Amino acid sequence: MILRLGMNQKKLGGKEMFEELIAKQHNEIKKTLRELQEDIYSVEDLSRNALWIALKIGHLNGVLAMHLKFEDDYLYPCLLQSQAKEAKAVANNVVDEMGELANEFDAYQKKYLLNPSAIRQNTEAFRQDSLQIIERILKRIEAEEKDVYSLATGTYCFRPEAYKK
Repeated sequence: MILRLGMNQKKLGGKEMFEELIAKQHNEIKKTLRELQEDIYSVEDLSRNALWIALKIGHLNGVLAMHLKFEDDYLYPCLLQSQAKEAKAVANNVVDEMGELANEFDAYQKKYLLNPSAIRQNTEAFRQDSLQIIERILKRIEAEEKDVYSLATGTYCFRPEAYKK
C-alpha cells in the first residue's frame, strides 16, 4: 500500500500504514488544538476572533470525526476482543474513561458552530467549554500514544485484514 504524505510517498505494510496514519492524525489534531488554545487565551480577543475560531473548530471536527470513527468503531472493539490481556485491559480503561468523547465533541461543535453568534454571546462559557474539551482530547491522545498503540501493534487489530468484511 502506498501512503501519500504531501510530496513524499512511502510504501508501507499494514502495521506501518496504521501507525503512520494515526501519528499524522494525532499531529494534526494536536496542532489545531494548540492553535485553538492560543486563540481562546484571552476572553477579550474571543469576539474579534470568533470567525477564525469557528473555522478551527470546523477543521478539528473533520479530522477528529474521522479519527474517532476509526478508533471507536473498529480499533477499540477489536482490542476489547483481543486475546492479549494487557491490550484488552488498557482498551477497556480508555473506553470507560473517554468512550463518549466523540459525542461530547459533537455536542460542543454543534453548540458553537450551528449558531454563528454563540461564541460572542457568552465568551467566558465558550472559553471554559473549549478548555474542557481540549483537555479531554489531549488526555485521550496521550493515553493512546503512551499505552494503547504500543500494545495494539502486537495484536491483529493493527493489520488491515482485521477490518475486511
